[in-house]
Amino acid sequence: SIGREPLLRQLRNQLRGVLSQEYATGGALTALSQAGIELTREGTLTLNSARLDEALAAGTADLAALFTGDDTTTGVFAGLDDLLGGYTQSDG
Repeated sequence: SIGREPLLRQLRNQLRGVLSQEYATGGALTALSQAGIELTREGTLTLNSARLDEALAAGTADLAALFTGDDTTTGVFAGLDDLLGGYTQSDG
């Protein structure tokens, strides 16, 4: 069980943080939940397609900015990359 493994529990909590935090990338979308990507209490990701459709109604630029960031702020992808890099780097 994940609950008994401190490293896995830490990773789960950090992933939850990255996936639920706000990213001020200059676009209208600042959180995955605003784009219909939601994290359940059980830790799974779900897609609210109505909310995603609403977020995409104005185009894809805000969603792209949320994922990729801008010149000064990291987006979701960079947040995940930074987090997972700490667990997968070969030097320790």
